Amino acid sequence: MLGENFLSAEINSLTESPIVYPVRYHDITLELSLLEPLLQQQVTAQVYRYQLTPGEDMKKDKPKKALILVLGVLLGGMLGIGTVLVMDGITRYRRS
Repeated sequence: MLGENFLSAEINSLTESPIVYPVRYHDITLELSLLEPLLQQQVTAQVYRYQLTPGEDMKKDKPKKALILVLGVLLGGMLGIGTVLVMDGITRYRRS
């Protein structure tokens, strides 16, 4: 019997207090009201299903070995020439 007054006061405060909505409640209700007319629209779309599994390609899509070799030789040569030029410039700078 001692908790009856407390419980009735709790119930009264909960029924009299305003409902606190989340921050985005009104945004979500607006979006829902905008989406409701879509439910009344008649959709006349056709659905297609593709049931065959795709096959593998017969031609390989990778670069050829000769192309990789030529590009490697050219890049290596350019880096070698650049290294020689930098080293020669450093030695000439130290001599003078």
